[in-house]
Amino acid sequence: MSRLINISAPVLKNIASGSKNIPTMYYHPFAPIQKLFWLRLAMMTNMMKERSGVALDFGGGGGVFLPTLSVIFKKVICLDLCVKEAEMVVEMYGLSNVEIVQGDALKIEFDKNCFDVVVAADVLEHFIELQPPIERIHRWLKLNGSLFISGPSENWLYRFGRTFFHIKKPEDHYHSVKDIENLVNGYFMVYKKKFLPWFSSFSPIENFAVFTIIEARKLI
Repeated sequence: MSRLINISAPVLKNIASGSKNIPTMYYHPFAPIQKLFWLRLAMMTNMMKERSGVALDFGGGGGVFLPTLSVIFKKVICLDLCVKEAEMVVEMYGLSNVEIVQGDALKIEFDKNCFDVVVAADVLEHFIELQPPIERIHRWLKLNGSLFISGPSENWLYRFGRTFFHIKKPEDHYHSVKDIENLVNGYFMVYKKKFLPWFSSFSPIENFAVFTIIEARKLI
């Protein structure tokens, strides 16, 4: 079973210098915050154990997930408006099966039914309108393909954490993961769901989770 490949905090801090494309939480000086953010990707990696083929890292321009995805999938395409950091990660790790595509996710075109998996790790909450990216992902995914999502709960616990650690909410966080899930349900079937920091699935403690990780499958 594939395991998450962590990129060290000093390396990430160096390649993210002057850029917001890699969230500072991945190399935050307080180790538990670092661990929480990497743990999201570790859980997503574990949920991918039944998947293979060609994957799209949707909005993955920071490149933090690419070393892991390149092991799991035959080919990985990383799409983002800014890809400088992703290109550095690809070169650093020698990821020969990763292709970097720079462009607007709402304008660029891929063939219909061309991906086995699409990964949107803490990405969709940055779109003002959720329907356009979700419709495009649905079109690009093969039948029975999987969309993997992680996103912030924006609940009281999440807000408390921001206040306690003096972390300012990004101005472009327009949606909670629940908002995203509600719209995704109109296009996909939610197959698996996990919560951080609680790890349970489909549980009342969802209200106390900081992040939710979802696998949704395209059935029609």
